Amino acid sequence: EVELPLTVGEYYLIYGDVDEDGFYDGRNLEGRYGLIPSNFIEAITNSNDLPETVRHIIQRLIGKVFSEEPMTPRRDQPLSIDSGAFLSNISATTPATYRKQLASTQNGNPSDILTANGLSFGKHVPCPTNLRVEKYLTTSILIAWNPPSIAMTQILGYQILLDHSLYTTICANERTRALIENININEKCHRISIRTITQHGLSRDQECTLLLTMSATNGNLNDLSYAPSDLRVDRINQTSAVVSWWPASNDIVHKLFVNDIEVQTLKAGVYRFKLSGL
Repeated sequence: EVELPLTVGEYYLIYGDVDEDGFYDGRNLEGRYGLIPSNFIEAITNSNDLPETVRHIIQRLIGKVFSEEPMTPRRDQPLSIDSGAFLSNISATTPATYRKQLASTQNGNPSDILTANGLSFGKHVPCPTNLRVEKYLTTSILIAWNPPSIAMTQILGYQILLDHSLYTTICANERTRALIENININEKCHRISIRTITQHGLSRDQECTLLLTMSATNGNLNDLSYAPSDLRVDRINQTSAVVSWWPASNDIVHKLFVNDIEVQTLKAGVYRFKLSGL
């Protein structure tokens, strides 16, 4: 179970609190469960605001009519719209958090927007592709990448991160290339990530990332470590858990094992998965 695809104007059932990565556990009105990004949804606090057809679908999904009785939200029990599991729909406009953060810079120049603090990650912000090292130098590297293959919104630029810290920012009208200086792969591994910057927020670091390391066997600086790192297991309960990791490259396919048994093959670019039925 992974992130649910979201559609503008659709309704979703949300369970529990948002996690530290900004995702809710939820389901769509077709009954499919998954992770839902918090920054593209808005709560429907009054069930009377729902269309009648939507109310009937929800009542069928939760197995009861709407109730004023508070309940503790759990996936395996019926839920009230007025309980901790709330309805959300996808806003047709820019989320309020992003509007507020960009309000002071929207009338300025592009560089003002690119350096604005407080930009949040957005689920549907397209990520850069084909991050690669074009040249290795003594204490620096030249990297390049391609723009997002599908641009659903205007791209303002890119943030380049070295070892999880912002290194520099590239405007959208500049070449998608950068020189990373003062690094020594002989001494330690280095991780490079590229974020897309839009008025809807940033793409996520794990979606365009590359881990650089020297081969332990032949000292070849061009070798990559293919093993994922920073494996985490969060939101653990009796039947499910969310597994996440940092890929060495976004071109690598991963296999997920539980108790030494392969349970899922994940396509390249996936860095998060929800295990169910544990």
